[in-house]
Amino acid sequence: MVFMISIGFFAFVYADGPDVTVKEEKFRVPFELKIGEIANIDSLLYVSFLNVTEDSRCPSDVTCVWQGSSSIEVDVSTNENDFGTQIIKLGDDGTKSSQLLGDYFIRLTMLKPYPATTHEITPSEYVATLFVGKVHDAVSSPLKQIKNGIEPAAVICKEGLVLVLKYGNDSPACVTPSTADILYQRNWGSVVPPCCKH
Repeated sequence: MVFMISIGFFAFVYADGPDVTVKEEKFRVPFELKIGEIANIDSLLYVSFLNVTEDSRCPSDVTCVWQGSSSIEVDVSTNENDFGTQIIKLGDDGTKSSQLLGDYFIRLTMLKPYPATTHEITPSEYVATLFVGKVHDAVSSPLKQIKNGIEPAAVICKEGLVLVLKYGNDSPACVTPSTADILYQRNWGSVVPPCCKH
């Protein structure tokens, strides 16, 4: 069965022709993919960036009442499982949405380029920054995670805590949900939805 899934994945990869780019990536290290590229993460998980399903972000040269949002479509598989097509959203308040896929999670942390009224973005210009981790990895403090190269928005909190990013400098803090509500009400920062529930 594992062999059949692996063959199916590589048939998918090479069916698109010789122009398919497969990038070697690591767990818990943010990486970028263009549409059509595939990330091979530690030879355990494969993520293919299929397309941008929504980009309603407010153009950088306009003042908007609503910030907008964006979402992408990815195909995810391991040597044992095909998780199929997944939609991952970057929220209208800057929150990063994650998908829980078995023992892994995947989070969209950035989508470039940012829209402007003077330029229509073509699909080939899009670059998604993704962060993939294992659900059961030991969780370090936010400061230690940042020192290890993790982006603030990709910091993982211990069970029962939520991630809050301070407005202005995106300093991460892992706090209880009630403290997160207070910080949000005081306009201290934005709450990043948790990637998963144990």
